[in-house]
Amino acid sequence: MRTLCAYVTALVLFAGLGLRAEDTFTFNVEVPKAGATRTEVADLSLDMKIDASVGGKVVNSQTMAQKEHKKFKSTVLELTENEPSKVRVEFEEYKADDGAPAGAPAPELNKAYVVERKDGKVSVAAEKGGDLSEAEKAFLDKEFKRFGKSDSFAKFLNGKALKAGEKLKISEEDARTLFDMSGEEGMKLDECSLVFKGLEKFEAGEAAVFESKLLISKVDEGGLKMNMEITGPIAVDPKTCWPVSMKIGGPIVIGGAMKKGEITIDMGGGGAMKMTRAATYTQP
Repeated sequence: MRTLCAYVTALVLFAGLGLRAEDTFTFNVEVPKAGATRTEVADLSLDMKIDASVGGKVVNSQTMAQKEHKKFKSTVLELTENEPSKVRVEFEEYKADDGAPAGAPAPELNKAYVVERKDGKVSVAAEKGGDLSEAEKAFLDKEFKRFGKSDSFAKFLNGKALKAGEKLKISEEDARTLFDMSGEEGMKLDECSLVFKGLEKFEAGEAAVFESKLLISKVDEGGLKMNMEITGPIAVDPKTCWPVSMKIGGPIVIGGAMKKGEITIDMGGGGAMKMTRAATYTQP
């Protein structure tokens, strides 16, 4: 009876996702063509508060709030070894913190940029020519630092045959590539996993959904410790492995003690991070 109940429960859980518990789905990567487009909307929010205490009394508090919203469209102009190496990018919407100073890194809206990777280097220029402002250059250099590199998520999934409910444990090396943490010095990935939930209906059609879990820790030179737990669903187009949607986030906990002469300063606090992305594609 227990076996029967478990089987029925599994069927009910996965029926809504369009993939039965006993089905296996194989992922394959599709190469974008010249003229292919990607329209993406992305939002990031980060809120933190840290208290400094001496002898159990709070002597200083700091808060930090960061928000960013952007919507942009990219069009593939050229490919090299089946990877986009030159694209046209146009930002339709961009908004950062209200308190950001004038001249802070930002793109110019409805202005077309051409991004190209050649000989291992990424360059960004205005489509119609002319110099970029310092704010534009700072933003675009950071935004497209990984442009032209292989889509790590698609590469990771390519050829894998998975059943609904199957858990993928990911090595720290692969996780750093998948979540673009190659330049995050001092960050330790304590756990990284993906659970294939099955196929789900999205506006643009079906998508393969994964539940992600990422545990990150860091200890700085002063002994301050930070722990993050990031979870949430990530969806990809099952026919191409191109990312469709991501809704991840979670708590941040900070603690530790610092010495300043003979005084011990206890640090404590935390906050939360949330990141969402949604993308649609066209092929010529």
